[in-house]
Amino acid sequence: LSAIAGGSSTFTDNSSDLILGQTPPSLARSGNGLSVTYTSPGTSANLLYTVPGALSTLWNNNFMLLTLGPGIYAAGGNFYQGNNGNIVANKSMSVTARNGIDSDNAITDPQSSVTDFLGWVSTSTLTSLTAGPGSTASPFSYTTLDNMTLSNYQEPPPAYVPAPLPIAATFGAFAMARRLRR
Repeated sequence: LSAIAGGSSTFTDNSSDLILGQTPPSLARSGNGLSVTYTSPGTSANLLYTVPGALSTLWNNNFMLLTLGPGIYAAGGNFYQGNNGNIVANKSMSVTARNGIDSDNAITDPQSSVTDFLGWVSTSTLTSLTAGPGSTASPFSYTTLDNMTLSNYQEPPPAYVPAPLPIAATFGAFAMARRLRR
């Protein structure tokens, strides 16, 4: 969370303005030049379910797709299995982040709570997050998200030494040692 908050522009959608029981097919949210669109494509009706302080899927077997706007390099939130915004104990989640190049999957701990934060920071723009029920889903738990945080903070690329340089240095040192020995 501290890395995500490190950008010059950050937006947190805490869902506090949502009204209980609305079922929109999608929900677009934005702030500080950053945006996210929530949808729930799945095997049942493709609807979301709004709860004050959280956003959920209408059906327990559906997943939630978060399409991220341009310029987002860091994203995260509180992902959990819930019922009317309350955590359902011992239910896992599977959350995947994609940046258009590759993806990173994380499975939340079944013992997690709404205070657990799961996030990603990337060297290239993030394009989407997908959250869905893990292996311990039940008919009374729904994919739920709160405190979705977006940022333009960009992870610096890893520092590296080009591969030929250490090899050339090794041969140079070996040649210098032979010269000194002579």
